[in-house]
Order: sequence, then structure tokens, then C-alpha cells
Amino acid sequence: MLEKIANWFLIGACAVFIVAMGGYARRQFLVAPSRPSAPPQPDFRVGQPARIIGAGARQQTLVLGISPSCSFCRGDIPIYQRLALTKKVTEGSVQVVAIFPPESLDGARAFMKQNHIPGAVRVARDAKDFPFNGTPTVLLLDKNDMVVWVWKGSLSQEAQKDLLGRLS
Repeated sequence: MLEKIANWFLIGACAVFIVAMGGYARRQFLVAPSRPSAPPQPDFRVGQPARIIGAGARQQTLVLGISPSCSFCRGDIPIYQRLALTKKVTEGSVQVVAIFPPESLDGARAFMKQNHIPGAVRVARDAKDFPFNGTPTVLLLDKNDMVVWVWKGSLSQEAQKDLLGRLS
């Protein structure tokens, strides 16, 4: 009889231990700890001011929100190169500006140079300073810094044709 009581006690202790460990594991590994989040980045829309470059002397500005660590950005390098060779860019009526998330300015410039993408390079000071929700993001701004074209993510064939048409 004492043996049965000891077995039931052992089974109960194991059950309590398993439940306690399950709660601990859930808190430690499954539930993300709450962290203060960065303020939401602007959602760029056609017809709205971008407020990231500032009005310039050029007719338009092609803004590339890219990162060397972004596989989609690296996959879109050939289209960025084609965009930089369009008539309006080579004639100077469209400027190209690449904005990178926080990293070294030299690293960002090296990425542009090694991939033969001409243009100005800007690097965000911190995550709050980076104006995009993700990379890649491509904007076309008019001379008043208004968004006239926007694409988030890897450029589709249709988006490539549309943007190339606007820059030719």
C-alpha cells in the first residue's frame, strides 16, 4: 500500500514539474518579450509629399531604399543598373539617390560602386531615421518631393517596364 502511495505521489510530482516547465518554456521561447518599437515609418503614396530628399533643382528623383544584406535588393541590381542608364538619368534631369539602413557609409558606397549603380548615397543614422518599412523600396519623386511612383519589394516585370518608360 505504501508503494502505491509513493507511486501516485511521484506521478503527481512529475505532472506538476511538467506543467511548471511548460509554462516556463512558453514564456522563455514562444512568447516574444515586449520591447519598445520604433515609430511606424511613413507609407508612401502617389500624390503625397515624401519629405525625405527635399525639393531639388532636378525634374525628378529616383529613390532606392536598398540594403546589401537584402536578397531581393541584390536580385534587382540589374534593373537598378538599367534605370541608371536611362536617358533622363544620363542627361541629368533625374537624380538617383540610394538610401541605406544604418551601416557604414563606405560600405554603402562600395556596394553602389561594385554594382555600377551611379547616384548619391545616404545612410540612415539609426532605424528610426530609415524612411522605409522594408527593402527594396523604389520611389520616383517630382521636383517638389511629391511621390509620382512607388513600388515596395522586388520589381515585377510590369513595374520595371512602367518605371523604365517614365525615365526614358
